[in-house]
Amino acid sequence: MTTYDDITIEKVDFEWINQCDKVSYLRKAIKVIEADGDYYTELKDACYKRMEEIDPRLKKKVYDNKISPSDKSELLKDLDEWEQSLNSKQAVVIPTIEDEEINT
Repeated sequence: MTTYDDITIEKVDFEWINQCDKVSYLRKAIKVIEADGDYYTELKDACYKRMEEIDPRLKKKVYDNKISPSDKSELLKDLDEWEQSLNSKQAVVIPTIEDEEINT
């Protein structure tokens, strides 16, 4: 039996979730569900939904991560340049370290 303080997996059902008015209990219920193997995804989703009803500030934020093709191209170019600079620095450092090991 999975338990988190006074909340057990047997206690958590849709009726309990809908009657619960404390976000802390719902968070504990989510931990209990996850600890029990995370099989009850509907109950977990209901906990999140109820938490949002109790405190709208807890609503998950959705971000628009779409970028323009030109921005994507520029970012990839910057990453490639950064990677090349690291590789060139590594090529200088590694032989120096190997030379020091040989000389000692």
